[in-house]
Amino acid sequence: VIDLNRRNPATVAQMTATLDRILQGRFVLGVGRGGLNESCWGLQVNKPVTRMKESIEIIKKFWTEERVNYSGVYYKFENASVSPKPYQKPHPPIWIAAFGKRMLRIVAELGDGYITQNMSPKMYEEDLNIVKEWAIKMGRNPETIQRVFAAPMAISKSSKTALKFISPLARYVLSWRSGPPRNIARRLGYDGIWKRPEDVPEEAINLCYIFGTPEECVSKIENFVKVGVRNFIALPLLPIGVRSLKLFAEKVISCF
Repeated sequence: VIDLNRRNPATVAQMTATLDRILQGRFVLGVGRGGLNESCWGLQVNKPVTRMKESIEIIKKFWTEERVNYSGVYYKFENASVSPKPYQKPHPPIWIAAFGKRMLRIVAELGDGYITQNMSPKMYEEDLNIVKEWAIKMGRNPETIQRVFAAPMAISKSSKTALKFISPLARYVLSWRSGPPRNIARRLGYDGIWKRPEDVPEEAINLCYIFGTPEECVSKIENFVKVGVRNFIALPLLPIGVRSLKLFAEKVISCF
C-alpha cells in the first residue's frame, strides 16, 4: 500500500500503467490515506481521506481516458493525459486499505479490493459487512471486491518462539496513540486503550495475528477464511529469512 497523499496522482497513474505493462497484467495498486509520518516529509495534509479519494478518481481517469478534465478540492487537471495506458482493461485493480466507516464506504464505491490489518476475524467480518452493505446500495456486486488481510506473521516449530518474534511489533502497533488502533482494544472488549506496548495483553495478539507452529498458522488462517478473507499479505513474515519462507511455503501455503 502506498500513501497517495505524498504523490501527484498523474505521476502515480503513469508509473503504475508502465508497471502493469511490464508485468503484463499482474499488477495490483494498493493505496491508503497515510497520515502517520507526513510531517517528516514536510507535508501538512488536511482532510487526507478526501484527498486520497480524489487521487483514486483521477488515477482511474488517466488510466481509461485519452484526455482528463477534473476539478476537485485538491486537484485540477485540464486536457491532461498520460501514456502508455495500462495492460489490464479497463484498468488494474485498486485495493484500498481502510479503517473507519468513511473509508469502508470509499472501498465500496471505488475499490476493487478491501485491505485491513491488526484485527480479529470477528472484527474483520463486521467491517466487511459494512463494505458489502454500501456496495449493494451503490449498485455493485460485493462479491467482486477482493478481501485482504495484511499483517505481520510469524512461524516457527515452537509456539513460544513465534510469539517472541511477533510480540514486539504487534504490541507496538496495537498501542499506537493515534489512528485506528485506538479503537481495537474497545472492539475486543477491553476497557480504554493501551498506552504502552507492555500494556497489550497476549490474548489480544493471539486474536489479531497469524503466528505459531505451521499447524497453528493454518488454523488461524482458516478462522479468517471463514469470515470472508481471500488474500493474505505477510507484512513481514517473521523471523526474516529463507528458513521461515520455506517452512511457510511447505507447511502452510500448501494446505490452501
